Amino acid sequence: MGDLNPAQCRKSVVDRFQSDAMAASYEAVYLRLATTEPKPPAASADKQGAAAAKDLQPVA
Repeated sequence: MGDLNPAQCRKSVVDRFQSDAMAASYEAVYLRLATTEPKPPAASADKQGAAAAKDLQPVA
């Protein structure tokens, strides 16, 4: 822990978390999600969803 350089730590944080870097990272995530086929839900999630759907009442 004594080898940490405060100036290097600060530079690293500034480089990674300044607004243009964050925007570019978020854009990359959104593009990846928008161009990737969704994965089918896990089997346990299907069972939970079916059980929850039985409890739904139609809105009049």
